[in-house]
Amino acid sequence: MGHSQIKMHSFHKNIWEDGENLIITSNQNSVIQKKINDFCLNSNLSNKIIIPTSGSTDVPKWVILSKEAILNSAESVNSHLDINSNDKWLCCLPTHHVSGLSIFARSYVNSSTVCILEGKWNAQSFTESINYNKITFSSLVPTQLHDIVESERTPNPDLRGLIIGGDHLDHGLHERSLDLGWPILRTYGMTETCSQVATEQNQGEGLKLLNIWNIKINTNGEILLKGDSLFDGYININSNQHIQLISPSGIGGWFNTGDYGNLRDDKLNIIGRGDQQIKIFGEKVNLKYLKSKISTLYGDAYTVVAYPDYRKGYKLLMVSNDNVNSTNTFNDYNSKAPPIEKVDELRIIKKIPRTELGKINESKLHLILEKIIEA
Repeated sequence: MGHSQIKMHSFHKNIWEDGENLIITSNQNSVIQKKINDFCLNSNLSNKIIIPTSGSTDVPKWVILSKEAILNSAESVNSHLDINSNDKWLCCLPTHHVSGLSIFARSYVNSSTVCILEGKWNAQSFTESINYNKITFSSLVPTQLHDIVESERTPNPDLRGLIIGGDHLDHGLHERSLDLGWPILRTYGMTETCSQVATEQNQGEGLKLLNIWNIKINTNGEILLKGDSLFDGYININSNQHIQLISPSGIGGWFNTGDYGNLRDDKLNIIGRGDQQIKIFGEKVNLKYLKSKISTLYGDAYTVVAYPDYRKGYKLLMVSNDNVNSTNTFNDYNSKAPPIEKVDELRIIKKIPRTELGKINESKLHLILEKIIEA
């Protein structure tokens, strides 16, 4: 039974009170941890949580969050969603990401309960667990919601909110989940903001800004943020193992999110990212970096594009105008790539379209691919 996998979890309540730095690395790299720890000591950084950004970038990067900022965010989320000490969370998200970590912060500030789902993700065990334990709140990424909807499972009546973040939620998936009775609350946030920026208070109402944030949209349509739960900066370690601190804010203390959107009737509408970051299974993947990586490895006859995928969020297509070596290249790349960066399909075309400056003409390329896919 799924409920046998449930464990009550405190995530070391003393971490919020001990004044020490907590350095989180998903692979527990002791060399990196020591380097960051030494840097924090030399920089007089204390009471921070250092957490890696998710996904693929060309330079390893960690986000510095003050524990006070995380707890401020937790208070704001609890207030925004009317979460109290009687509520019970089910955590199915990794605590080496802010998505899982923030759940324990919320439970700490209002003495609510957190249960953690042990073992590999499974829609059946999730549903059985929330029903058996009378869970009132949980948070998932769209891929997990897809699995629940495909299994046509329904929630217990105690569940007050199923928070869906991590990426754009497909309209069809959203509608089907609501039809099955799941109390979906869409959210927008990031590691740099200690979790949520804007979240639906009631299903279908749109993303309402949390009370700790100031927001503005610049002339390019980019979302800029300012608030007490903004991160303290990035720690970067380059290929020479040189470590440096990068400031979080731009002009006037505003943080450029790299996300684009608009504000209508006090509700935030997210359009997309400007730096070609997408999410696959809830993990950030930098498409610009992947394009550069593939062309560096295999030459200009190869590139990669992303297409929306109902379950994964996005799928990756390798595109080539090399008739001879494409299949071998496709297999070679996938044999070496991290799981989140593997390409799903290969498309061979006559010629990859380029601009006068030699850059790939993305719009023309997508038109070519659409004709092939539709055919």
